[in-house]
Amino acid sequence: MQNNEPIELNKQIREYLDDHDDMWGYEIHPALMEYEKLLAPYGNIKSVYDGYLIIAEAYKKMGRSSLAASAYEKALDIALTLKIDDRLRDIFFEILRSRNHFIDDDCVEIYQKVKDSGLLDSEVLEKVYQDRMSRRRNLKTDPIEMSEAYLAVIDEVEEKIKKNRKLFGMGSCHEYWNLKEEYLLEKGIRWKSPHIMNPRVMFD
Repeated sequence: MQNNEPIELNKQIREYLDDHDDMWGYEIHPALMEYEKLLAPYGNIKSVYDGYLIIAEAYKKMGRSSLAASAYEKALDIALTLKIDDRLRDIFFEILRSRNHFIDDDCVEIYQKVKDSGLLDSEVLEKVYQDRMSRRRNLKTDPIEMSEAYLAVIDEVEEKIKKNRKLFGMGSCHEYWNLKEEYLLEKGIRWKSPHIMNPRVMFD
């Protein structure tokens, strides 16, 4: 295998994501899964690292925080192995952010792993960690979104929502959430909307 092959894959997926910037998560997710499978066999580990960051950032944009966290953690492991420190602070921050999206998570093993590497200045490490831990989650999100059962059906549910929603703009989030709750329940999943999870918050 040529070392430039994963570089070309990264270029192709970046172009694909740029060209499909307005697409829903269910339309992008299959391409990301296939892309990750293609990355795995290559020996050019720096390009695989770049690839995981592309995947993580795409999942972050889609709002799929548990998948983003997983990809960021794979990138982190490579960064620590190769001693790549140029994006280490950002990766560390994004793991903390993603893993705390659903539940309070101290991420102790991630903190220790980065600390032991010595690649991130100890003051910067501590500041990022304390800042992130102090503000955890402003809004609560149903942790069921982390489950395999939810992830297995959410593409199908999102596609159905897109076909059946009628409202857009201000106030349309409530129609979206109602449809999502209904279609997930059809799959046996009891999902709670941000409105239910945050009863004192007004959503437009």
